[in-house]
Amino acid sequence: MSDTQQITVNTTSPAFLKARALLPEHLHPTLEQMCREYKCAALETIGQPLFSPRVIAKLILMGWRSP
Repeated sequence: MSDTQQITVNTTSPAFLKARALLPEHLHPTLEQMCREYKCAALETIGQPLFSPRVIAKLILMGWRSP
């Protein structure tokens, strides 16, 4: 997998801010990290960096975390 540190996520977009509002503050860095990882995986898999911050926030609330 590509280096996810080189992948950026627009943390000021309305979609990201809505997703962040769903989470407690201590999980905000987790959201950004998982969005970067998902965006990287989507780019490698389907050739487009498509992802939904709100879906990722819901997964985090369900207990999903990066290893």
